[in-house]
Amino acid sequence: MAAGSSMDWFRLSPSIDRAMRINQAAEFQSGSASFFDGLWRLNSGSQPYDKTLPPSPVPTAMTSAHFLRLACFSLFAIAPAAVARETALPLAGISYQSAEKPVDDPDGRCRLDLRLPENGKGFATLVWFHGGGLTGGSRDFPKYNGREIAFVSAGYRLSTQVPCPVFIEDAAAAVAWTIHHIADYGGDPDKVFIGGHSAGAYLALLVGTDPRWLKPHGLSPADIAGILPVSAQVTTHFRVKEMRGNTADPLVPVIDEFAPLYYVAKAGPPICLITGDRLLDTPCRVEENDFMAATLRKLGRPDVEFHELKGLNHNTVTTGAAKIMPDFITRISKGGQIAK
Repeated sequence: MAAGSSMDWFRLSPSIDRAMRINQAAEFQSGSASFFDGLWRLNSGSQPYDKTLPPSPVPTAMTSAHFLRLACFSLFAIAPAAVARETALPLAGISYQSAEKPVDDPDGRCRLDLRLPENGKGFATLVWFHGGGLTGGSRDFPKYNGREIAFVSAGYRLSTQVPCPVFIEDAAAAVAWTIHHIADYGGDPDKVFIGGHSAGAYLALLVGTDPRWLKPHGLSPADIAGILPVSAQVTTHFRVKEMRGNTADPLVPVIDEFAPLYYVAKAGPPICLITGDRLLDTPCRVEENDFMAATLRKLGRPDVEFHELKGLNHNTVTTGAAKIMPDFITRISKGGQIAK
């Protein structure tokens, strides 16, 4: 293949061009990044376009290594789902809102990123919502000490952009999209778990306990395999209280229709409540979760776990949660017993 044709191929492939430049910058900084790492960061959105990146690494001759790389990425561009299942590369920026009912989303927050396990079929999936007090944050994959599951990192519109309860409706739409579509990627729709950190955990709990959010999608909390909230507020979220005109101290609890505690019941999906240390996590956060777990157990629920992770604060609790979530998901997926 002539040098000119390889150059034209690169110019016709801006995503590959950009991935290679991202990788070249990483190699310059660390000397250890791989070519595929550039594409990972490109598709996961973790590396925004930067004019300071090095010039496109267009080869002057098409070597066998260049050809192999281009062949891999042409397959990725043509059949992303199939390649992702083989390589665990993420599929980024998928809209989860119905095309028949478009929503006002100028910032593109109603999208999700999908990371699939290698060579898997019938796998479980964890839909994950980021934290940020309902006023900030962006899509991210959770820390997770395990492999054989899929991850859906879902964004949602923020309370600074939309009124309550639009962000809850967005979270429900992302969960519904996953249940309806994960089989297309090899997953088991009966093994869809939901979770998140902080504000994202609050959203996961509401979607998983209050049936009104999934009902418009023809679903209910019974369609969720389990809930894994990490440091969730289980009373009404402080930002929701503020939006609804509550001027009391944020620590004064409210348990109304926007509080997960309002929906404790004898039936529902298995729940794994995870918090940091009560001396280090957000004030009252651990006590709220402990109370919710105790109440569910008193109602006869055998499928409730509560973990207070000593020595971890509101931010570092995600590291500890990474060691707990895989076991919970594996046991529930296989019909196992809840840890006491």
